[in-house]
Order: sequence, then structure tokens, then C-alpha cells
Amino acid sequence: MFDEYVLNEMYFGKVPALLQLEELFEKIKIKYQKNSIPNYAAFSDMKKDQIFKTMSDIIKEQFGFDYVIVSPSYDKSCNCHVVRFFSIKTMGTEQDVTVDYKDIRKGLSITKSGFKFKGKAPSMLIILDLGFLLAPFLHPSEMVAVLLHEIGHNFTKTTLEPEDYSDRVDEKFADAIVSMYGYGPDLASGLNKMVTSNKYSGFASKLRNKPILNIGLGLYNIYKDIVHRQSGLEEHLPMDSRAEDIVKQLEFDLDNTPDISNDAKREIQDQIRAIKIWIAKFNQANNYMPDKMMRFYSKRIAPHLGNEKLQDAFVRKHGTPEVIHKRITQIYNSGRKN
Repeated sequence: MFDEYVLNEMYFGKVPALLQLEELFEKIKIKYQKNSIPNYAAFSDMKKDQIFKTMSDIIKEQFGFDYVIVSPSYDKSCNCHVVRFFSIKTMGTEQDVTVDYKDIRKGLSITKSGFKFKGKAPSMLIILDLGFLLAPFLHPSEMVAVLLHEIGHNFTKTTLEPEDYSDRVDEKFADAIVSMYGYGPDLASGLNKMVTSNKYSGFASKLRNKPILNIGLGLYNIYKDIVHRQSGLEEHLPMDSRAEDIVKQLEFDLDNTPDISNDAKREIQDQIRAIKIWIAKFNQANNYMPDKMMRFYSKRIAPHLGNEKLQDAFVRKHGTPEVIHKRITQIYNSGRKN
């Protein structure tokens, strides 16, 4: 059993700073409709908008990063990227990658408003693609959830010992961190929309509902996924599996915490209910042939691929709900001592 005080304190909900980011994403959508960025010159003006500086300041203050740069990218795909670095001079070099994280780990704490670096901390370059910022199908809460997941990688990489680390374990930790801020359902729906948008952009969108041709598109999508998974380039599970893992983590926390407060219990139960509803809709939707083929492949074939079996075995040892809770509890208790 886990200390109920830990769980009560570690489900922060949608803290004010994150709600501010939602408002800023909404302002960007309103101010820069797609037809208002017709060329790179217009985009260059957009980059100068102080709203991105405001976002940088909010993230820096909320999470304790040393320095944060939020910058839009002219890329029309729907993505959000985070580059972590420890100094501008060493950014992207081997020297930056091999930083000793022990001192950083000592300064990592969990407060009532969430994870925060105190002392030596990494810096972040956050790149928001134009296709992400102006996507009409993304709600601001989904955009914050995706951004929060990317930010969460900074905490998982700092928390995990090298022998416990893999990209997939990192992904599970980052997803768990998102749910601790109350954004689990938003992450599931947002990421699925982004994956669908990027997969069926351009010519592929026209083939999606064309008989015979859409079967070829489905086979091509499956082939790409097999190549990525077998070569170790795909650290993500299918979106419904990720959503199911978030539910398992939340249910584990509830089942193994005595005397949890009513507020924390209600918050977690609401997330579980919302994610289960999303999973049910996911399994009933996407009725185009390529989507049906990919769903069948993801459930029946992908888990049996050789590299997938190796990754899953590692996750079963280093990324279970028990291990994730234990690691995060250690950070919390360490922060209280400091």
C-alpha cells in the first residue's frame, strides 16, 4: 500500500499555469486563422508575437527550467517537438547529451502544483509546428496535454536510472505524468487526431475511402509500421493501448491507496471514465478500410513482432504501474526531505 498523503498531493489537476496555456493556444487560433498566414513573410511576423514569450515564461516558472524558448515552425504537419539542452554552446552536442543527471535529480521535487526543478535544471526549446498551432480539430486542452507529455520527458529522463531506461518506458512515464495533471483524456484524443491528420494528409486523404485503392493504402501503412517497429524506430504503442495503460495506472493508484481524499478520488475516477469512453468510441470509429486494417494489425499482429516482444518484456520489468508509482513517490519523498 502507498502513503495516501502522497497520492492526494500528487494528483495536481489542471493547475492555473496550464489553464493559462490553454487560453494562449485559443488566442493563437483566433488571431491566426489559416488564411492569415499565406506565406513565410506573414509567418515571420507571427514568430515575433509576444504570446510565445509569455508561454515561455509560464512554462519556465511552472516547472523550474533554467531557460525556455517557445517558437513556432513553418512546418504544416501537426506536431510538437521539444529539444532539451543545458547550454546554448553545447546544444545538440555529445557534451550536452552526457550531462551527469545526479545533481539535477537532487533538485527535482514535487510540489502541490506539480513537478519542479529547484537548483540545476535543463533548458528547453519547444517547437510548435504551424499545422499544430492552427489545427481546427485540436482543442486547446488537447494541445496543452500534448505539450505536457513532451515536457514530461524531461522529468522521466532525470528520474530513471540508465539500466531502467528505454524509450517506451519513457513514454509510459510521460503519459502517467500527463494524467497526474488531469489531462489524460485530452492526451488520448489529441494524439489520435494528430496521428490521423499526419497519416492522411495530401494524396492519402483521397485514397482513404476509394475501394481497392484504400486496401493498398492500408497495407502500406502496416508495412511502414512493421519496418519502424522492427528497426526500433517506433517507441509508441498504438493510441488505444496507450490509453488503456493510462487507465491501468490510475486504477492501480486508486486500488492501492487507502483513505484517499474525496477530491483526489473524484478527479481520478472522472479521468478513468472519460478515457474509457474515448476508447469505446475509438474502437467503433475510423470505419475507413485502412483504419480497420490498422486496428486489426495493432491488436493481432504488432504485439508478436520480435522487437515488440523485447520492448514489452523490458516494460513489464521497468514500466509497470507499480514501478512508475514507486519512482514518482521517491521523488516526492526526496523533495519533502530537502
